[in-house]
Amino acid sequence: MARYLVKNIVASGLCDKCEIQLSYAIGIAQSVSIFLEDFNTAKIEKNKIVDFIVNNFDLSPK
Repeated sequence: MARYLVKNIVASGLCDKCEIQLSYAIGIAQSVSIFLEDFNTAKIEKNKIVDFIVNNFDLSPK
């Protein structure tokens, strides 16, 4: 899932290079934590990119 997110973020032009870490807990449907490292290549604020991820992608484990 993290690779899919990174590919979409870079393809949409939100940043040139990034790394995403997702953490999950047993019994919780959504991701507990989302960490975004943009290597200072983000075109917008990191918080807005994370909000974009949360609002537009289903992060529940499959």
